[in-house]
Amino acid sequence: MKASFIAASHRAKLMFFRIFGAKVLQNAWQKSKIHWLISPWRTAGLGGGLGLLVAMAAFSIQSTIGLADTNAVAKHSRQVFTKILELRSEIEEAHNTAVEAPIFRPYLPQVQAVLPETHASLDALRELITDDTNQQARLAVLEQQLTQLAKPTSLPQIRASLKAMATAEKQRLKWHETQADAFTGWPFIIVPTGLMLCLLLIGYSVVQLNAEVASRQRGARLLTWEKKALELIVSPAPLPEVLDGLMRGLENQLPEVLLLVLLVDADGTHLRHAASPSLPEAYARAIDLADDSTGNLVENYLQNSAASIATDTRGSAYRELELEHGLYACWSKPIHGSCGKILGSLVIYDHQPRHSATAAELEVIERAVNITRIAIERKRAEEEILTFNAGLEQRVEKRTRELQAANASLADFKAALDEHAIVAITDAGGKITYANDKFCAISKYSREELLGKDHRIVNSGHHSRAFFTELWQTLAKGQVWKGEVKNHAKDGSVYWVKSTIVPFLAGAGRAAQFVAIRTDITEHKRTEEALRESGERLRLATDAADIAVWDRDLKSEVLTWDKQMFAIYGLPQTPEGRVSHEDWQTAVLPVDLAEQEARLQHTIAIGGRDQREFRIVRASDQAIRVIHAAETVVAGADGQAARVVGINLDITERRQAREEISKLNAALQSRATELEAANTELEAFSYSVSHDLRAPLRAVDGFSRMVLEDYAAQLDADGRRMLSVIRSETLRMNQLINDLLAFSRLGRQPMEWISIEMQSMAQEVFNELAALEPARKLRLTLHPLPSACGTQALIRQAWVNLIGNAIKFTQQREIGEIEIGAQQGPHGSAVYYVKDNGAGFEMQSASKLFGVFQRLHSQHEFAGTGVGLALVQRIVKRHGGSVWPEAEVNQGATFYFTLTN
Repeated sequence: MKASFIAASHRAKLMFFRIFGAKVLQNAWQKSKIHWLISPWRTAGLGGGLGLLVAMAAFSIQSTIGLADTNAVAKHSRQVFTKILELRSEIEEAHNTAVEAPIFRPYLPQVQAVLPETHASLDALRELITDDTNQQARLAVLEQQLTQLAKPTSLPQIRASLKAMATAEKQRLKWHETQADAFTGWPFIIVPTGLMLCLLLIGYSVVQLNAEVASRQRGARLLTWEKKALELIVSPAPLPEVLDGLMRGLENQLPEVLLLVLLVDADGTHLRHAASPSLPEAYARAIDLADDSTGNLVENYLQNSAASIATDTRGSAYRELELEHGLYACWSKPIHGSCGKILGSLVIYDHQPRHSATAAELEVIERAVNITRIAIERKRAEEEILTFNAGLEQRVEKRTRELQAANASLADFKAALDEHAIVAITDAGGKITYANDKFCAISKYSREELLGKDHRIVNSGHHSRAFFTELWQTLAKGQVWKGEVKNHAKDGSVYWVKSTIVPFLAGAGRAAQFVAIRTDITEHKRTEEALRESGERLRLATDAADIAVWDRDLKSEVLTWDKQMFAIYGLPQTPEGRVSHEDWQTAVLPVDLAEQEARLQHTIAIGGRDQREFRIVRASDQAIRVIHAAETVVAGADGQAARVVGINLDITERRQAREEISKLNAALQSRATELEAANTELEAFSYSVSHDLRAPLRAVDGFSRMVLEDYAAQLDADGRRMLSVIRSETLRMNQLINDLLAFSRLGRQPMEWISIEMQSMAQEVFNELAALEPARKLRLTLHPLPSACGTQALIRQAWVNLIGNAIKFTQQREIGEIEIGAQQGPHGSAVYYVKDNGAGFEMQSASKLFGVFQRLHSQHEFAGTGVGLALVQRIVKRHGGSVWPEAEVNQGATFYFTLTN
């Protein structure tokens, strides 16, 4: 029992040490795995040694515990064996006593009862074998036998039982002694061997760890250099100073080498010295003065391995120079930019000849090349940024001046916008809060009539409900709406505007107001409609003109005709319209063929276009037809001529008609000569008539004046009135003759196209005409007028007649309001106007205004000859423009006119 307790105690201790060791290893791993920096193989070696050491310790502990357990069990077996021998001796002694003293035999049980040693030995033996059931069974048999101890035959049986117990215990003792020998022998072999392996593994790992620590120390020093290098790179120092500092720091990392940086120059053909802090200055100067191309330097200086300069078979343009300065080994690393372009080379020299670089040196040089590349690219980028910033500052200054000028003219732009565009502002509910003069003018509504209304006031009903729904949905999203709208004016006329409506947003993204900027495109819409009609007419005319189309692929030489081509040439139509070039050559008259071939080939060669005429023999009836041809060359994706597309038109009848027209033109030329002679005679006649008419008029006027002066006292009032009427009618007749002469001369006056300042001319004409009526109150509103091209005298006459009419027809007003301005027409041309607040007229009679002697007012109301506006219309038409009025009775009139720019 004691042996089992000892064994359990040993096992508990072993378990404790195992758990404690595992916990210690677990804590160590948890603390170290945060930054486990040992390489896997070194970790495996160190872990293997430590693991083997732990295994040896565990084996030693297990062996010791096993040996202790075995010794305890052997000791217990010896105690049992000894106790069996003692019991045997006591039993034999008691038996001998009972047998040898017969007198005591009847009293033997009492003798046994008084043998305390025997009973004590039995109790002790029973206690020792409590864990052995076999021995307990034998002891039970022995106790039965001891009850018959007085019999002479009982002793052999007792001896046999004790011997069996002794033999079993002796075998058990022998087995445990063998186990003890085993626990004693193997540890002397295994433990020293395991310890030796542990020491080898741990020693190797320590050596490797020392090498790794040394490498990390080099890396730490290199990281310190890289940090200082990056700080130097971001400093404002120039590139040569930065490179020199980098090389000094790198030479401290590699004290056995000398460093040189060569950079590719601007033209990309040479490498130039950039930095060499420890090389002789003479060597650096010699490098710059040497004439060596980049290609040769790449071959000799952009190498990846070390080479002895004296024995290098590749050769070097600087070998003698290097040896002269005591440089015996050299290798280089090219410095590649981010885009792959070579920026230069990092050259490493050594005063000792050698043929290879160490791995540590190569690693340092590789990182140094990368840092050097960063320095070069950054400093060059900084230089480019400085240059760019200087240019940018200049551009900013220039732009600032432009913005200042733009801000100065912002008010003018606003005024110009109001002058040019139709502007309206509405509130969030769509009510008009602002309308400029243009809006009032085009809508024919006054500003008071527009304010507070919505745009339904000018809705023409042309657009659908969906059109306006889309408009308001766009504006509700805070987006700008653009489109064209057809509106109607107050007088029922319609007009088109191109609108841009901009929502101005307030809080929560809701629109506070809308600004609508519109341009009058009524004329543009009319022109579009005319163009659509013209395009339709052109299409119908093209179909009716029998124009034929052909297409030739220059690569495949496939020639395709449409059906009209076959009809023109009188050939049967082929499938898919395919013909050969020879078919066309056969149809062309031989006398025309060579020239046509040459012109066609020339057009193809230059990739252009051409028009020509030639004659063919129509195959169907052998008739000679004249063809007008036009072709153009179409380029392919490569820019070369790929196809030729052309048309043919049979102009035989047209040619005949042309010849007839030529004859008619000759006849017309003759007729024109005759008409010119007749016009010359008519002009002479008109001058003669005007002279002959003026003579009696002057006589009538003169005699009438003399009668009034000499005989006024003898005439009554009616007589004097009649003579005054005679004189005024004489003057009106004279003015009529002058106007007629001016009108007749206008068509023959030569045109001289010059630039005319319309604003200054209008101002001068108004000043001159206003000076003739000093008693009148006249007020001129003159807006900026764009210049125009034309004959100055004619344009001035047009202004005189229009402004004169405005002054004349406002004579019944207390203040004559005259407005002169210009607005942009539908095609961008200027539309000039003269507006007054005079008598006006009905628009139904406007067509009579521009006829000679046509008047809408009596001579008594407004004097005149009725020729002035006819002169204006003729002047404007000679300048390629048009003139038209807008008026209302007692509301004044506005005359508009345009000129061809």
